[in-house]
Formats: sequence, structure tokens, C-alpha cells
Amino acid sequence: MLLDVALVALLAAGSGSAAELEKEALREAVTRVLDHVENSHYLNIRVDDRISRATLDNFLAALDDQRLFFTLEDEVRFREQYGDRLDDAIRQGQLDPVFEIHRLYLQRHGELRVFALDYLKTLPNLNSSREWLLDRSSAPRPPNLAGLQELWRDWLRHKWTNLVLEGWSYEAAGAWLRHNYRFGDPLSIDQEGFSITLGQAPGDYRSDSDPLDSGAAFALFLNSFARALDPGSAYSSPESIWDLAERLEDVGQVRVSLNSADEYLAVSEGSGEESAVTEGGLQTGDRIIEVDPFGDGKFIDVVGWQPFELHKLMFGPTGTPVVFRVLPANGRTEALVRTMERISVVTKEMKRGLRWTPRWLMERSMKKMLQSEMNATQTVMGVEQSGQTLRVGVIRIPAIYGKCTRDVKRLIGELKAEEVDALVVDLRANNYSEGDEVVSLTGLFVGKGPISQERDRDGKVRVLRNRKQAAFWDGPLAVLVNRTSSSAAEVFAAAIQDYGRGVVVGGRTFGKGAIQGEYKIRQLTRGKSEDPTLHITDRKVYRVTGGSVDQAGVRPDVSLPTAHGYYSPARFSARGIDRARREQALDGPLPPYEVPATNFRNRDMKPLPLDTLVDRHRSRESQDLDWRLITSTLELAGKHMRRQSEPIHPDRRREHRDAQWAEELALAREWLDARGAAEVLEPALVEFLLQWKGSFLPDSLVSAGEEPALVQAILLARGYVVVSDETGFRREAYDLPLQQTATIVADLAELQ
Repeated sequence: MLLDVALVALLAAGSGSAAELEKEALREAVTRVLDHVENSHYLNIRVDDRISRATLDNFLAALDDQRLFFTLEDEVRFREQYGDRLDDAIRQGQLDPVFEIHRLYLQRHGELRVFALDYLKTLPNLNSSREWLLDRSSAPRPPNLAGLQELWRDWLRHKWTNLVLEGWSYEAAGAWLRHNYRFGDPLSIDQEGFSITLGQAPGDYRSDSDPLDSGAAFALFLNSFARALDPGSAYSSPESIWDLAERLEDVGQVRVSLNSADEYLAVSEGSGEESAVTEGGLQTGDRIIEVDPFGDGKFIDVVGWQPFELHKLMFGPTGTPVVFRVLPANGRTEALVRTMERISVVTKEMKRGLRWTPRWLMERSMKKMLQSEMNATQTVMGVEQSGQTLRVGVIRIPAIYGKCTRDVKRLIGELKAEEVDALVVDLRANNYSEGDEVVSLTGLFVGKGPISQERDRDGKVRVLRNRKQAAFWDGPLAVLVNRTSSSAAEVFAAAIQDYGRGVVVGGRTFGKGAIQGEYKIRQLTRGKSEDPTLHITDRKVYRVTGGSVDQAGVRPDVSLPTAHGYYSPARFSARGIDRARREQALDGPLPPYEVPATNFRNRDMKPLPLDTLVDRHRSRESQDLDWRLITSTLELAGKHMRRQSEPIHPDRRREHRDAQWAEELALAREWLDARGAAEVLEPALVEFLLQWKGSFLPDSLVSAGEEPALVQAILLARGYVVVSDETGFRREAYDLPLQQTATIVADLAELQ
């Protein structure tokens, strides 16, 4: 369904004033959205004061996730004025409260940026007894502006200490922070899409819309409203490649190639635009000794810096100057001053290509690129079992895309031709699906019959059945899942488990048992970007047994504690994919209601020997040194990730980090001791391992004689092994969960 809603200048508006947006179009937008929600949402809800309060909380969190801009006074005032009234404002199409809150956000952002620059000029003392709270999303807000400024002093010293511990000098760390708050971080691209700004707010988490864009304030508000309905509903305002190019237009850099020449960074001669130098600017062979990134006469000593560190200072707004003090290449010893201007990172060739590329061709090219990353693949693993080698086929399915069934059927055919004894379907991090493709895909393994059920807002239950074909693979089967397996991947795993068709291995899945309908919101202006989309939960998914997947997920038959660490796009922390589950919602999980079981058990099914499989796995687990090292390291990392704060004082923070290192090194040494006699490493391997020393081994805790072996152990603990080929040595992911799953399905093949 296409909502004929006019949203004018949603992405193009440049200030925080609601008057600059066409209020009639926006009023029509929000009233039609509200009408659609009340007539389509799964819960048959009516927008009321509860949703008003939840929307306000979500909107404040979207603008100020780490509570660094709004005070407690602000929050109390907003709650008193708008807490129970946003629903009325939405119903009347009145958006002044939204833009009032956003204007205050912009005001605070500017004031605190100036405050940061002034404070950083003071060269603060980092030897503080205070600590920085690592996740402030649930912390109390500062009571007033004075408290907010005190919080920012701690924030800036915290960041300064981080840079010092990374090896920056005290002065260089301060210079980089001043640059960051003068120009912002010009290339901040978040994990969920392109989000670029010259004024990044502090904090590690970025919303999928840049809150500095007042047009995006409307998008953030609608998303906050949708998330107040339930954790799955959302509003998205996608950016096209054209939008990205337009925003990049104002981001500039000094395009010059550098290499290390003793302690200096020297301008090197290269090819192409990246190495071109402006006439009168830097010359090939110049050795850079100081840089003024602001053009205000304050130079920073960069002797001893790495090229990537200096390149950071070369970014900034297009057209601004960068001044260099250099020792010229002609042997002269007196320093000269060179000035260069930042030019746009978008080249003429890029703009020309975008200008003349039809939209349909660009979309097709992007879709092909994404499709190549989705495509299912197959490999064969050998598993030693009772004195013989069993061949286990592995089909990796990153997403359940259109024609996925066709591709997987072809891959099964290839594996049958190779006479594999068992099969693993790897669904880790599979969280994308198209239509009902999962029904036919699951049918390849269970044959004809019900696969899942869907219940709509009226209580009508739709049974999704595979009617096309009998099972194409009826041999031993394992399904590998983890915490990032969701949606259709959970339907697949649940059906395999309910039918008793195979063993589910790994970690508990995400628990996305709700389905959202997409409703396009058409823009009046003719633009090159896609129309914004409202995703509203209108159905819920059930297993063939009648049980719900929502929230609970699919629990594996055999648990692998490390399964979540592989193929995972994000850690499950406050800023990971779990965030939606923790956001404000009316009633938390959607009501399960009652759905009857289907007739899926009307066939002969031999029970799986699950108890025996679990016993065998646990027996191997207790004897496997690699497994013990990896799981122990992950448990240790989890313990440290759960810490609430860390000291601002550099020495105290270094002590904390050394203590963490000592714990990890103890596990590595325990692994080395348990293996018995030390392995003799060839010189080339020793040289390769020592390249990683700086990343893994603190000099204060390790003796020179044990360095290579400890690097090898820590690489393994973090999921890597070193392999060699004709080109030399390289790191390669060590997928222990997949190996364990292959062994489990080999057990199943032997038992059956």
C-alpha cells in the first residue's frame, strides 16, 4: 500500500526551524501516518498518553543517547509540557514541540562545541581520581548547565587519555582533539549506512539519521513514534548515492602522499589525483616538521608521527587552509612554510559518473553487489570418526533471498555428487529474507507440509505450507545458528527442530517473531533518493507447534558458547542489535495469544538421539585445549565488557588494562603448557608472528623469549590461526563452532 503523503524537504532542510518546512505537507503526513497505525497495527492500538510518553523518551534518546546535551531540568520541562500531549499534537498535525526540542539540541551542540575548544586550550591535568561511565544511556542526566560542563570536562579528559594510551604524545592528543572539535570528524560512517557530518557529537553510537540535520529531526521523531508502538516497528529515511555525494561535497582534504623518512614524514611522488600537489604548496621530498591544521598560526610538532595520523588532520571543510612547516628536499636546513587548501573528496570524475548514471542502472548495480554477498556457498569438511573420515558438506546461507531455494538445491546436488555423509546449514548472522522464500527452502529438508504460521490483528491464522516438492536432502542434518540469526532463519531452524528433521546447534537466536508491513511515504519534491518507509508490525510468526518465536527465539539442541562470536556484524551490547529490545515500548513483547498446532506430525519420524549427541559433544569439549582457550577468553572478554566505568587517570587506566592483559596472557600460557613440549617455530613464522607483537603483547608483561609462542596462542584465543601458502604467511579465521557442528552431525550420521 502506498500512502499518498507529501513530505517536503525531509532531507534537504538545513536549519532547526519548523517554519522552513511546509507545515501543511507535514501535518498531512503525520495525521495520515497516525490513521494508518491505528488501522493496521497488530495490537489494534489507539494512540494515547502512554504512546505520547514513550515517543518523547525515544526522541530524547535518539537526539542524546549518551545524555551529554540535555539536562535534568530540560527533561523535566519537556515531560511537563509534552509528556501527555504529543499524541494530541500528532493527531492535530502540530509539530512545533518536535522542532522546539530539536532547536535546543542544536543550541547545546554549538555551545558545548565552543566549550570543548576553550577547555582543550587549557591543557588539562589528566591525573584525576574521577571515572568515566562507559555507557551513559541509562545514567542520570546532569542537573543543570554547570553539571553538563563538568561532565564534558570528564568526557574530554577520557578521550585524551585514550589517545595517550594508544601511543600519542600528550601534545599530539590534544591537537587531534582540538582538530576534531574545530572541524568535527568529517568521515563518520556508521554501521547501518552512510551518515556523514562535519560536527559529530561525542559518543560511540550514531543514529541512522544525523540529528544535526533538522530535516532528519522529523525522521527521528517518526521513528521514535514507531518504536513506541512496539520494538519492531520503525521509520527509515534511506539515502541514495546521490545524497551521499552531495553531502561529501563540503568535505575536503589535502591530497598528498606521504612516506616515512627516518623520523620525518616526507612528501612522496605518486600517480593520480591523490598524490598531486598544489602549485606553490608541498613539493616532492619536503619533510614535514609542523602542521597548522586550522590556519590560525598554532603549529603542531608532527615529527615521529605515522602517515595515517597526519592524514587525519588534513580533513576538514572544503576550501580551508592547512599550513605546513617543512625542511625542503634540496638540502637546505632552514624551515619553509607551505600552504595548501583542502579540496573536495568528491572528484570531477565521480560527479560526472553520478550525473550521467541512470537511477535504474545505479540501483541494479548496487543490488548485484549486495546479491553477491548474499549468495549461498558450499564447502566440504573432513571429520575423523571411529577410525574413518566422514565427509560433511557445509552450505553457508548469509540471507534468504529470492531464488535462494534454487541455489541451495543446486549446492545440495553438488554435495551429493561428492558423496558427502552429512550436511550442515550455516545460518549465523542470517537476518534478511524476501517474501515467503523460506517456505520452499525449508521444504528442501522436510518435504511437503506446514512450515510456519502467521496471525494477523484480527486473529486470523495463515498456515504457510510447502506444496512444491518432497525433501531433496533426507540425510543427517545440522543447522548452525547464533544470536544474530533472526526472522526467516528462525522459521527455518524452528521447523527443522519441530519436525525432528535435524539437530540445531549454536546459540539462542534473536527472537524476531513479528512481521512488519512496508508503507511508502511519497515525497512531493522530485528527488533521486528513495521514498521514506514506515514499517508497522501487522503480523506475528508462530511455529508449526503453535509456539511463539518472538522474544524467546529458537533454543539450540546442542549449545556452543562461542557461536555468537562468528559471522556477527555487531556485538550484543547496549549499542548492538539488541538495542531495539531495550527501547521504550508499550507492553514489551507482543502478546502471544493462542495458535493451535498444525498437523505437521502426521508422518513417521524417528526420534533424534539428542542426549547421546550432547554427551559426546561435552566429552570432547572437556578434552579440547583449543575449545577451552577460546571459550575462556570469550568469557574473560565478556566480563570486561560488562564493566561500568574506567579511570580517567592514565596510570590507573594503564594498570587496569595491564591487569586485563595479565589474565589473557595467563590463559595463553596455560594453553601452551597443556600442549606439552614447546613447538619449534621456523624463523619465517617467528618473524610473521612478531609483526603482531605490538597489537597483542605489552612489553611490561612479556619476556622476549616467549613472544612468538604467546602471539600464536593469543591469535588462536581470538579466533585466528596462521596458515602459509606460496605467497607466505597470513591470518585466517579459525571457525571452531563450525568444526564442532560438523563433528556433531558426523556423530548423528554414525548413530543413524
